[in-house]
Amino acid sequence: GDMGLDPVRHDGRPEHRSIQSGADRAVWALPHLVKAVFLHALLVGRNRGAFHADVEPADRLGRIPGNLIGRSVPVREAQIIILGSTFQYWPDGTIFVSVVDPGVGTNRKSCVALMDNGSYVVTPDNGTLSLLYDRIGSVREIDEAVNRIPGSDEHHTFHGRDVYAYTAARLASVIISWEQVGPEYPREDLVKFEMPKSEIADGCACGEITGAHDHFGNVSISIPNEMIKEIGIGLGDMCRVEISKEDDILYDKQMMFHKSFGWVAPGEPILNESSNDYVEISINQGSFCETELPELLKAYDLSVYKVRISPVPKG
Repeated sequence: GDMGLDPVRHDGRPEHRSIQSGADRAVWALPHLVKAVFLHALLVGRNRGAFHADVEPADRLGRIPGNLIGRSVPVREAQIIILGSTFQYWPDGTIFVSVVDPGVGTNRKSCVALMDNGSYVVTPDNGTLSLLYDRIGSVREIDEAVNRIPGSDEHHTFHGRDVYAYTAARLASVIISWEQVGPEYPREDLVKFEMPKSEIADGCACGEITGAHDHFGNVSISIPNEMIKEIGIGLGDMCRVEISKEDDILYDKQMMFHKSFGWVAPGEPILNESSNDYVEISINQGSFCETELPELLKAYDLSVYKVRISPVPKG
């Protein structure tokens, strides 16, 4: 029935039943949809109260679970990283709805980016496209006079439902064309953040913490997996991991580097490769954050925590 095809349910019932009648009925049927992915960060930073799993996709829509995003990842980084790292795994022509929007209801733009593989990203123009900037072919501002749920004009705090999911569904159903999204504007005008850096200095891999995940307890780092091998640390080798904040060394220990946390005994720390091509610090069957640096779970700006990884001499 209609309930099973409603991609923007809030309390289990459509908020605006009028949208299910007339020409817009096709929006909910999604006859031409290849795949739509709803990306939303749950419990992100200080804005965690504003984000809920209110966009419930239909059976033919995909969603990246919000609990894969750590609470203590700043808004400007969480959605950028999740969108950037998952984009490559979805088919060409996918429609992504990516919403972390502390500026909802203000004069920030709502946009749709057409990517080089024919995919679309529907999102607020607030930096979430930073990692995908080089793959953007063109971008249009959403014309909210046309592309928003009828009757929602006075609602200003839920654009994920009223504007983004609605626009994505209309694109997927070919109710609107790319040109009917709204006026095009230069890609160069998009809000773009400088992403965390990593480098090799004095034979060490240097970067910063990009995520502290209270669900799993691991710490994500801006250092690519391959960089660790470039400084001479192979799988199964020991390395030295230092975490500092300003001039203070908060953590300085040796641990193994390997493919996953299961290569050490329960309770032992490990520097392991992660599924997003960057290394992370974990504790097998434990929480690194809670055990070693609980302050990370309360920190809003994790970029102040610097990481230095160096080889441990063998023999």
